[in-house]
Amino acid sequence: MPPKRKPGPQGPPAKRRKKTVADKDKKDRKSFLDLPAELRNDIYELALVNDTRIVVTRYLKEPNLLLTTHQIRAEARKIWYLRNTFILSIRDCDASVANAFQRHIQQFEVRKGGVKETGVKVRFAISGRKRWANLVKWCHEIHQHRLQFIAQKPDLDRMESVVAAAHGIVQACGDSGWERCLAALNAMRAAIVLLDKGWAKD
Repeated sequence: MPPKRKPGPQGPPAKRRKKTVADKDKKDRKSFLDLPAELRNDIYELALVNDTRIVVTRYLKEPNLLLTTHQIRAEARKIWYLRNTFILSIRDCDASVANAFQRHIQQFEVRKGGVKETGVKVRFAISGRKRWANLVKWCHEIHQHRLQFIAQKPDLDRMESVVAAAHGIVQACGDSGWERCLAALNAMRAAIVLLDKGWAKD
C-alpha cells in the first residue's frame, strides 16, 4: 500500500474578493419585464398602436416586438390586434386573403349578449371587376366560418351594395344549409343582371 500522506498546510486561505460598484449595479439591474404591468402596457401601446390603418395583404407580418419573448408576445399581441384598425382589401370580389385574416382573428372572440365578437376593427375596401364566382366563394366563407360581412349603408357605391345584399342573404339564412343559401343568391343574381350585365360574368 502506498504510504499515507501526512496532513500538511493547505496554503494561505483564499482572499475574499471585495464587492465592487459593478457587482452592486449588476445585482440591482432590472429587465423590461421587471417593470409594472401598467407601465409595460403603456410602452406596448406607444410601440404598437398606429394612427394610420393597417392594410392586410398576404405578406402582412406581426411586429418584431411580438417575436421577442413568449411573455411579451402574450402581453402585447392583443394590444396590436385590438387597438389598431385593419383594412381588408378586396379586389375582383376575391376575399381569400381577407377571409384568412378573419379566421385568424377569431381567436380574440368574446361573447357579448349571446353574440360572438372579435373586437378587432376591420374595414373593407372593394375595388376591381365584378366577379360573381368570387363573391359566391366569399359568401360561402361567411356562411361556414361566421366571418364579418358588409352591411347595407346609404353611402355604398353600386358594387358595394350588391356585395352587401349578398352578405345580407347569407346572414338571413342563418344556420340553414349552404344549398338553400346558394339558391337565394342565384335568385338575387338573376334580378341584378337585368340592371347590371357586369354580374353575368363568373
